[in-house]
Parts: sequence; C-alpha cells; structure tokens
Amino acid sequence: MDAVDLPRMSVPALMEYLRAADGVSVSLERYLQVFAMHPETLAARAGVTCRELSHTPESAPVQAFIRDALRVVLMLAESGSSLDRVIFCFRNEPLPAFDYRTAEELVSAGKTDHVLQFIESWLAGAQG
Repeated sequence: MDAVDLPRMSVPALMEYLRAADGVSVSLERYLQVFAMHPETLAARAGVTCRELSHTPESAPVQAFIRDALRVVLMLAESGSSLDRVIFCFRNEPLPAFDYRTAEELVSAGKTDHVLQFIESWLAGAQG
C-alpha cells in the first residue's frame, strides 16, 4: 500500500484515499493505516468481534463508527491543523469537558453529536 503523506494531504484527498473499491464504504485497510490503528482496537471501538471485522468490514457497526470518526476528524480539520495532528488529537487528546476521555472513546460510546457540538463551540470561540 502506498505511503500516506498526512501533513500535506487535503480533506478531499483523504476521503478519496479512504474510499473502498465498491465506492460506497470506507476501506478498512486504509482506515487502519491512516489512523495507525490495530484491527483489534477498531473492532472494540466499533463494538464487533475481530472475526466480524475481518470477515465483514463493510458491516453497519464498523462503517458507522468509521463514518462518525471521520465526521469528527473533518470538523477538527476546519481548525486549519494538518490531518496528522487532527488524527493524533482525535485518538489521544483527553478532553476535560468529557471526564478526560478522548474524542475516539466518545465516538465509540455513541457520543459523536456531543463531540461535534463541543468542537463547533471551540471553533467559534477560536475564531471569535
């Protein structure tokens, strides 16, 4: 698989890179590469078994988690930060407003809309 230059990659280029061959779902292999994630971690985050993940990567729970993660990452990218920085923050930065859980943990817990509202407020404050 080609190396990905996240610091220089645009959001549209990322979305195109992640698109699966079927043109509808996100490529599991590429998502794992871009997010530097182990399959076991993604399975846990999506609430499926490793077997389910490997046999049906286009399953609804897996694709729903990936879509929600991308919604958060794309909104964070509006801050002007590079995609590698945004993905690092999504996966690793504890959020005090959410008991120091990461955005990735919150998305896994079904709190995507709360995270998006938080980011929207943060972006408005950063611009205002």
